[in-house]
Amino acid sequence: MATGGQHSNIIYVWLDAYINQQELSFKLQKLLNGKFKNVKAFENMSDCKKRLLKEIAQVCTEIKELTEALVKQPPKNLDIPSTPPKNSNSELLNDDLWFRLLIEVLIRMNDDLDGEAKNDLLHLWRKEYGGDKKEQKIIEEFEREFEPSCAVHWFIRECRLYKLLDNALRLMDFDNIYALRFIIKYIHKQLKNHSFRDELIQSSPNLTLYRAKTIPATELEQLTTNIGQLQSLKSFLSSTSDRDMALRFLQHSKPSSDTVSVLFEIRIDTRLLLLPYANVSSLRSEEEEEWLFMPGTIYQMDCIQNDSNHQLRILKMSLCGEDDTRLKYMVDYLKYEMKETTDLISLANLFVKMGEYDMAKVYYHKYQNYLSNNDPNIKCAWDGLSQLSDIKGNYSIAMKNYKEARKYFNEQLKLCQNLPDHHPSSGKCYANFANLYEIEGKKQRALKYYQRAVDIYHQALPPYHPDITRIENCIENIMP
Repeated sequence: MATGGQHSNIIYVWLDAYINQQELSFKLQKLLNGKFKNVKAFENMSDCKKRLLKEIAQVCTEIKELTEALVKQPPKNLDIPSTPPKNSNSELLNDDLWFRLLIEVLIRMNDDLDGEAKNDLLHLWRKEYGGDKKEQKIIEEFEREFEPSCAVHWFIRECRLYKLLDNALRLMDFDNIYALRFIIKYIHKQLKNHSFRDELIQSSPNLTLYRAKTIPATELEQLTTNIGQLQSLKSFLSSTSDRDMALRFLQHSKPSSDTVSVLFEIRIDTRLLLLPYANVSSLRSEEEEEWLFMPGTIYQMDCIQNDSNHQLRILKMSLCGEDDTRLKYMVDYLKYEMKETTDLISLANLFVKMGEYDMAKVYYHKYQNYLSNNDPNIKCAWDGLSQLSDIKGNYSIAMKNYKEARKYFNEQLKLCQNLPDHHPSSGKCYANFANLYEIEGKKQRALKYYQRAVDIYHQALPPYHPDITRIENCIENIMP
């Protein structure tokens, strides 16, 4: 192998049956080849096994897991040990990127589903706080009088809606975040309408805002560890341009032995393309200036300083535009799949990419519940569920758990029965069984299932499609 580069004497192996038929795969190939010279891509398990090295560092089945392993795990067996410089991270921390995209799916949700979205919010609100008579009156008022142009008013109003949002977002409670999508979406729209970005750019390209609060000491340690890295806001963030006003908020909360007082100093280049933020002071009854930011907003923690005069830490952070070279290629790579208007399939597909398979299954089933059995769109859910079984089955094969793999492939076969005749996913299912039988040394069964797969592919796919060629090669390899 060649030597001299950081990764030059390592071969990265990528096995994917859909490698030559999905735009997603082509983009990922380009992405990986741009970062790692020796990427070997395979469609077929048997071809891959012939080229695999004897020692496998890690088996990854999801992009989230893959990127985390490549970036965070230093390559072994290099000629010269090398650790990437602290400030050279080439992509967003994985959890933060997925969270940003989750918010994007929610704010693009189809307006036609607003009635149900509002009901989901009301149901959660009542479940959590309906026993409070004062809160119940506020919930009823929201149900009667809510207007999209007043979404921020409801967020900053003294009621429990803010707490519902904050808890769901910070705890990454996906079910509750989904239930709150109605208010998240309309706060986003109102901030976008009130952003006055052009006026900000004309007045000054730079804006500095402040937020003071008491945080757990463990959270400060984590922020210190992430200096120079990109992160995303995990909830809505309010701030002010008046530093002294921000500091006055600390007068009401004294730090304890396990907490610390901090002042966030947020620096913004108003020319950057960001999730919307706005001065919402005109929407408040009090004479307080307040700027509000969307969850998912990307920032970099620049440095942390000690302010002995005020007995606090100053956390200097800067917001990052979505064309930042460290994250743009990943954002573009995932967002190209996202339509201008999203739905439950969009959300389920994102959960698949996040590796949240149980959540993906829940939302594929939710989508099915919206549709009648003869609705042509229902096949998207069946196909998604089939792919979940495919992923889990092939992962089980990689872990040599063949009994578990057979269970998932049987589940996949049942799901494929709901798809149109000769659907490519059915061919994939039979190919999975064939591969499993081949690994177990049951060549005649493998041959039978490979033949079923190629028969379906011949009817479902164009001539000379890579999947047809792959299965025909498998048949040729095991023919007596």
